Amino acid sequence: PVTRAEFARLLQTPFERPKTRQALKFTDVAPNYWATSAINEAVQTGFMSGYPKGIFQPDQQIPLYQLQIALATGLGLSAAAQPESVLANYRDARALPKWASPKVAAAIEAGIVKPNTQTLTPNQVATRADAAALIYQALAKAGKVKQR
Repeated sequence: PVTRAEFARLLQTPFERPKTRQALKFTDVAPNYWATSAINEAVQTGFMSGYPKGIFQPDQQIPLYQLQIALATGLGLSAAAQPESVLANYRDARALPKWASPKVAAAIEAGIVKPNTQTLTPNQVATRADAAALIYQALAKAGKVKQR
């Protein structure tokens, strides 16, 4: 499994995105935490954000839908169609939080998410392999690597 801090670190190198937001001080991320700079950069470049009450939960295992949202948000993707119509093909789309649907739909439309033909498994804990595959597809979308 990959944690939120580990995913922030994975986002640090491949994308050359400008810092458009201020870093946030999270109550659960100490200044000397190993991933503080990666978390700050993920927030400043728009890929990730924290939870209410100023927490980041860096050691929380991250579900697949949060990886998809992070990439869609950081790359500025939005769904061209109604999210419901994009997600209607997947049996488990209702497992997505309603607020997450537009960004997950955008990631699907952009080809970043290559789901099983009938399921998204949005709440499945993401692995490093999942994170690497999604980052690769996002880099392909950005024209930085060959599309697979």
